[in-house]
Amino acid sequence: MNDLKPCGRPCEPGLIHLKSRPPRRGLTQPALSILFAALLSSSAPLCPARAHIFLSNPPMIWPEGEIVMVLKLGTPGRTLLDGHTSWDSVAGAALSAWNAYLEPIHFSPVIQDPGKGSDGDHVNQVFFNSKVYGESFGGLVLAVTTIWRNETSRTESDVIFNTAVSWDSYRGPARRVEGKLLCDLFRVALHEFGHALGLGHPDEAGQAVQAIMNSVTSDVDSLTADDVDGAQELYPPRSPVITVQARTESGLFQLKMTALANRNHIIQASTDLVTWSSLATNRVTNGELDFTDTHLDASGTRFYRVLLAP
Repeated sequence: MNDLKPCGRPCEPGLIHLKSRPPRRGLTQPALSILFAALLSSSAPLCPARAHIFLSNPPMIWPEGEIVMVLKLGTPGRTLLDGHTSWDSVAGAALSAWNAYLEPIHFSPVIQDPGKGSDGDHVNQVFFNSKVYGESFGGLVLAVTTIWRNETSRTESDVIFNTAVSWDSYRGPARRVEGKLLCDLFRVALHEFGHALGLGHPDEAGQAVQAIMNSVTSDVDSLTADDVDGAQELYPPRSPVITVQARTESGLFQLKMTALANRNHIIQASTDLVTWSSLATNRVTNGELDFTDTHLDASGTRFYRVLLAP
């Protein structure tokens, strides 16, 4: 049992458990880790610092591209506190929150009928269950993220939410009902998907920092700068290259943009590098984008930049 006290304020005790299972047959040099997120709650303010930490050294990361997450959580049969009527939509919102900062990878949610997942099948599945593939969650455990890898490349991560706890979805301070924590699936999903990316618990490394990735559930209900910094250190954003092509016969600027993530991008222009106006939002599918600026500018001077769309 751990009794964590961030910045001198006491937290409730809880269980933090990290263990491994033997490799399964039929996989090439596989290894599986199971990371347990503990049911801890604290409203304590955390000391400012940058302290993101990775689950392994060297880090285990996904290859570039799409990380398909199969959501099999189903519906709660009621309207949740934040207005959602589907657990899958809550988990999808958590994936989207990470996607806003991820490049050159991104989560891609796929919704299926609710049910138990399969372990070691190279399919990333998110579901509710009372056990972790036949094993007990242990005391006070909210959720589990499994990690299959081949050397330092991730090949599978399943997320299992414990059916033994009370779930809802809401923003703001952690809530309690009759003295017990009402678990917010959104912030716990943010945490678990951070583990799926390769992030660990900064507070368990002796750091005091505000982060969704801390091992305690708290009033933090969204990604913090530390969470984003950690993800972008694991998956560094690529710098787009913009090449100005020859003008059209009518004098329009033509641009070729390369090294782009396969996401929606906003193209902006400026005449003074201070005030920027959005010209278009385009979907990139092969890492490249051709664009013709139909907005002629009398000054003849035009600066361009490309940004990831939210």
